[in-house]
Amino acid sequence: MININIYKKQNLVWLSYFINGFIQKYLKQYPIFVTFFVTSKCNAKCKHCFYWKESSEFAEKKELSVEEIKKISRSMHNFPFLLVSGGEPFLRKNLAEICKIFYDNNKVQNINIPTNGILTNNIITWRFTMFTRFTSFDPKTF
Repeated sequence: MININIYKKQNLVWLSYFINGFIQKYLKQYPIFVTFFVTSKCNAKCKHCFYWKESSEFAEKKELSVEEIKKISRSMHNFPFLLVSGGEPFLRKNLAEICKIFYDNNKVQNINIPTNGILTNNIITWRFTMFTRFTSFDPKTF
């Protein structure tokens, strides 16, 4: 019984050091999680969503150019988590390039992209493109 309690206390001490280090490194200075909307275009008509009601012409005019995204990325500090969102992010033709910009400029370690899953070919193409563009990525380990 005593050994279990000592073990629990040691784990709690280690966990508190880890949490304090994480807070000091990330939370006190800059955001660690960024949600970036890349498009308002969508190929689904979900009842709970308003994006599909906009015309695709209007949605495309609202999209930031790659140069504008580069400026935004360069103005931000490093952060580990990026959520690329929108309407349907895989409708954006240069999605891989946008992800690479954040990877290069902000040292993003984790990219999440919520999708409705309809554009299977685009998703597969994006994955292949990202595998070949990220120099530190080893597709054999994925």
